[in-house]
Amino acid sequence: MRLTFATLASLSVMGLLGCSTTEGVPEPSSFPRTTEDANATKPAQPAPADTVSDNDDVDPIDAPARAGLARGIYFVWGRTRGAERTYAIGADGSVVGEAPAAVFAVNGRLHRWAVRRVEVGRHACRVRFDDRDGLPTEQVKASQEAWLAEQEDIARHPTRTVDQAELVDLTSGARKVVSQLHLDDAAEGDLLVGATDFRFDVSLTGSVDSYLFVRESTWVDSCGAHGNAFSAAGVLDMASDAKPADLGSIPDAALRKARSRAEKQFDELRKEWNGEAEDDAELVELLPQYDARGTLSFTGRFATFAPYAFSRGDWASYTLATTTSLRAFPNRLPRPAAAPSAIRVFLQTKPDFTVGGFSKLGT
Repeated sequence: MRLTFATLASLSVMGLLGCSTTEGVPEPSSFPRTTEDANATKPAQPAPADTVSDNDDVDPIDAPARAGLARGIYFVWGRTRGAERTYAIGADGSVVGEAPAAVFAVNGRLHRWAVRRVEVGRHACRVRFDDRDGLPTEQVKASQEAWLAEQEDIARHPTRTVDQAELVDLTSGARKVVSQLHLDDAAEGDLLVGATDFRFDVSLTGSVDSYLFVRESTWVDSCGAHGNAFSAAGVLDMASDAKPADLGSIPDAALRKARSRAEKQFDELRKEWNGEAEDDAELVELLPQYDARGTLSFTGRFATFAPYAFSRGDWASYTLATTTSLRAFPNRLPRPAAAPSAIRVFLQTKPDFTVGGFSKLGT
């Protein structure tokens, strides 16, 4: 098994437990694995559970909007106080439809981001010793008690509910799985081998044209000294069947300056344990951001090693993480012009709305 880890293609990523890659082009990512790919290597997942975040009947275009499609309709998705919403915007900036979900127009079709909650089975990982193992009686007894407690807990709660992210074609209703957790085909040495407890969350962090920026966050207990958390980020191209996208790298000068700003923050945090930098901070996530006029910029998340006890919980165990402006664009992503006037007019009416991205349907 490999978790559906994403890497920012051509951007360095932090390895698990503080190990890092060399800056440059990382190994090809297995993120996302499509439903067809996943079924070729593992048993079918249980049927998805109901979830309030999966709106099957969403149709953000009402009749007036459909009549005006020839003029072109913009779809602006984002969040108000954390709740996702998409507004269909006419050429004059007026709202002609809306939906409680993130909706995108790509290649003349509408797609919706949907997160389902699915059940994934737990595994037993406690080791049960007996008198033949030559261990002290107290250790044997403790192992047997822990083993029995785990068996009873799994019998009561055989599964955990985790996220499964999908893109839904609103024309055909077809669904494509773009992020899910796999335990049954875990590779030797993977933290997910024998996971007795786990969490898995998927977040849509932004979009630029047809590109979706996605983060996966995982916590797992595999009967070690403690549980471990780890995250991964990636970019999907909806124009290419949601395959991983290679946006190139951040220009060297901008990357160095951003890393320097991140390192200054890390230096302050390391004072908690009188630590020193062991390696350069790694750029682990690229975050698109839009201002109140719809102008795009990028923020980078950097991560570096920290003792487990000083992990801050904002990226992974054994790491510190922070964000800072990159003041540059990936070299394979053209810097866009100013947001269309319709978007700017609309945003003036929604001061509490944080834009996640926008797209256009029609001409």
